[in-house]
Amino acid sequence: MSKVTIQAFVLAAMLEHAREAWPIECCGLLTGQGTHTSGIRRATNERLSTSTFFIPPPELFDFFRSLRATGEEFTGIYHSHPNGPAIPSTRDTQEFHYREVCYWIISLEGPVPDIRCYRWGTMTFEEIGYEVVVDSLASDNG
Repeated sequence: MSKVTIQAFVLAAMLEHAREAWPIECCGLLTGQGTHTSGIRRATNERLSTSTFFIPPPELFDFFRSLRATGEEFTGIYHSHPNGPAIPSTRDTQEFHYREVCYWIISLEGPVPDIRCYRWGTMTFEEIGYEVVVDSLASDNG
């Protein structure tokens, strides 16, 4: 897969969540259809950590239950790196359990946020490009 698409409001909501949670890592779940992400659900970072996150199992169960009810698909997980680059950490790689979805990382390390998208490759994450969709228009971001 070379590129995925994401609604602009979803990307903006991810960034807003990261800024609100700072200096703690934020995390959440994304929905849509196929390679297009059109929905977001904030999740609780049970660890309240600046360098790791954990979504409580009851929130995951509720999320997957809602997918069955709405017909939406699980398209991604996002989290922030408040003080680090938008590159998967060793812990991210070790604790990633949903290899069929996109993995989004929002870095607030520099003056301009860096948002990157990854897919699981052969043995680790591989960065992929994404297009931000505003209505029916797309703007290249990757």
